[in-house]
Amino acid sequence: MGKIYPKDESSKDQSFIEFYSKLKSAVENNHMNFILDIVSPEIQLDQNEPDKNNLEGFKKKYDLRDSSNEFWVTAKKLLMLGAYYAPNQDSAAFMMPALFYFDEYNKMFGEEYYFKFENSENLGNAVSDNVKVYKDENENSEVIGILNYEVVKVKNFDYDKFVPWFRIELKNGSTGYVKNGDLYLSIFDYYMVLKKINGEWSLVAFEKTGV
Repeated sequence: MGKIYPKDESSKDQSFIEFYSKLKSAVENNHMNFILDIVSPEIQLDQNEPDKNNLEGFKKKYDLRDSSNEFWVTAKKLLMLGAYYAPNQDSAAFMMPALFYFDEYNKMFGEEYYFKFENSENLGNAVSDNVKVYKDENENSEVIGILNYEVVKVKNFDYDKFVPWFRIELKNGSTGYVKNGDLYLSIFDYYMVLKKINGEWSLVAFEKTGV
């Protein structure tokens, strides 16, 4: 169905480069305190529930003590997809990775492509050139394929539920399983925004997007 490669514009702001490296290390090693220190007091978590858009809401939603928590899995995935430079009037900002992914999917499949699929399906793309496809939802099961940034159909899409394993359809029509952290769900996955506030980089949004 095509491929989508990462885009990294982090070099457009020199002050971001060092912070970006520290953020990657913190997420890779599950450094809870680093993350909590950069979370904005007004972090955007859910546009439909504004009373939860704060640090306490973040702590309640994501248990960072758990290395398998949805935040860690998703943040690692987003950081593999580069950073999109989104400057504004008052401060520089970087988004990962929703903006350019909208454009890339629309180029491939036409405007509003997502309406072509049933609610139980979605499209996703591998976040690296060596994503393993397993026969079962188990890393000890047989590896039946390797994805190299390919876009594939996701057969067990559920917007409201964190799914550790995605069931995908391969080119030959067979199905297999990919770990959540290895597949980005087009316009229905998370995005995060990092913005420079009072001279410091802050996590100002960590939210699921969608229509």
